[in-house]
Amino acid sequence: MTGPSDIEEVVHEVEEAVVKVARSRSLPKAIVAICAIVAIVLAGLLLTTRYGVLLPQGRLLIEARANGLKLGRFGKLRIEGLSGDVWRHFTVRRLTISDEKGVWLEAKNLDVTWRYAELLRRKLHAQAITAQQVTLLRRPTLTPKQKSRGLPVSFDIDHIKARLELRPAFSYRRGVYDVSGDLDVQRGGGGQQGRIAAASLLHAGDHLNLQFDLGKTRPLL
Repeated sequence: MTGPSDIEEVVHEVEEAVVKVARSRSLPKAIVAICAIVAIVLAGLLLTTRYGVLLPQGRLLIEARANGLKLGRFGKLRIEGLSGDVWRHFTVRRLTISDEKGVWLEAKNLDVTWRYAELLRRKLHAQAITAQQVTLLRRPTLTPKQKSRGLPVSFDIDHIKARLELRPAFSYRRGVYDVSGDLDVQRGGGGQQGRIAAASLLHAGDHLNLQFDLGKTRPLL
């Protein structure tokens, strides 16, 4: 999969296939007609899937489906103000995660650039995820731990950047940091590796530079 133009390429291939079938005189006209109808319906569905989400109604539908989504032990997701092309580059005005006590994580002006086609290979690949502000208001009340089924997809994030605020209810003392990094998490026990850099805005000189590589079959780095 090479990029977000895959759907348009599929539609073009379907159209070419219809032309070839129509030119084949060895097939009955009824079969040709059926093939043409199937091709048109398929192309319509692909185009609707690709471009329907660009309409305001499509984005509102995505918001409605995403809101209330359970994120494991951490609570439920809610997004507000989805805009842009959800297949390529989109923004979210506000994202929150809530438990039974309410919101404990809030992100503002989230910006995501990603490659949707790689989901077919069970990989979520984001070229960049940035946020104007991420606030951890307090510690979440985690639900009881259940047997893990493993990650459904691998995660590959080339660039992460955000301003992170830790409230006293989360970290005992307020902290504000500029955070950047990258992350690669492989499904099926393939390990995790990445880089994190954080610089404090409240205490000049306080910082963290961390690079890690964790895996079952290789040394801890």
